Amino acid sequence: MRSHVANAARPPGRNADTAVASLYDTHYRPLTRLAALLASDEAIAEDIVCDAFVAMHGAWRQLRDNDRAVRYLQQTVVRLSRSRLAARGAGEQGTAACPGPGVVGALRSLPAPQREALVLRYYADLPETRIALVMGISTRAVNSHLVYGMSSLQAALGPH
Repeated sequence: MRSHVANAARPPGRNADTAVASLYDTHYRPLTRLAALLASDEAIAEDIVCDAFVAMHGAWRQLRDNDRAVRYLQQTVVRLSRSRLAARGAGEQGTAACPGPGVVGALRSLPAPQREALVLRYYADLPETRIALVMGISTRAVNSHLVYGMSSLQAALGPH
């Protein structure tokens, strides 16, 4: 009887293990690239994403659907990237395998909120409202970070 009640609380076929495996197959690589751009280090990015999936597995009962789970993963990747950068110290830079070393170098020189907003918008292709949710800020703040970030990138890259 008890197992029947426990199973009734979950959607059929969507227990935490099944959900994590499915989401992992679809989102591991894009989240790792996102984390590499934010944390500036490929190895740290992989650790961040693995930690995000472990946390999402533990929170699955509250999430229960893929959209909420993906948003949770994105938020966790951004939060963990911030904390790993802070723990490493702002002066240390890793070596991320990312497109265009000039752009990556310029991204690394930006303040974290500007870098996060630009990466989430132009790499992860998220709308401003979703970026606001992922970063935990208002859409107005997102727009401000995008404007100042683009201006700083243009200045760092020079005329092209």
